[in-house]
Amino acid sequence: ANLRPLANQIGPHGQIVAVDLSLAMLKVAKGRASTIPIPIHLARADGCHLPFVDNSFDAVFHFGGINMFGNVRQGIEEMVRVAKPDAPVIISDEGMSERRRKTWIGRRLGEMNTLNLCRPPFADIPWDHVHAFELHWAWRELFYVLSFRKGNDPKASVGTPQEEVHRRIKT
Repeated sequence: ANLRPLANQIGPHGQIVAVDLSLAMLKVAKGRASTIPIPIHLARADGCHLPFVDNSFDAVFHFGGINMFGNVRQGIEEMVRVAKPDAPVIISDEGMSERRRKTWIGRRLGEMNTLNLCRPPFADIPWDHVHAFELHWAWRELFYVLSFRKGNDPKASVGTPQEEVHRRIKT
């Protein structure tokens, strides 16, 4: 579902490498990729053990599934590892904002799908290897979007990870 919007952002001279552990999802992606006019390479791989060399990608985008990883920290570390220095890393998944959780609809959505109760994985971000962190909420505050860049920004005075998170949270 994400291939066309990504291709539109990348433009006609880029390419996409898409990874999934599920053969069924890769088959769906293959069908969708056939209608997109830029190269799309599909690979079956575990997100906690990506089969790419360090510093391979201009950007890393992960949408959906991080909440289900057996080792979220390792998955995020892998995303950072394969990103080029200063490349953006964007991670999004189900997880309501604190404000949404307190509403009647938020409580009902949490009962209907416990993944909606997941929180952004702040503790799993390798803070020593990222900068320009931001948290945004999407789709009526039902999904979190974490974005940051690989590498340290020597100009930034971050403090502790908790201070950085509190400074950047926009609800």
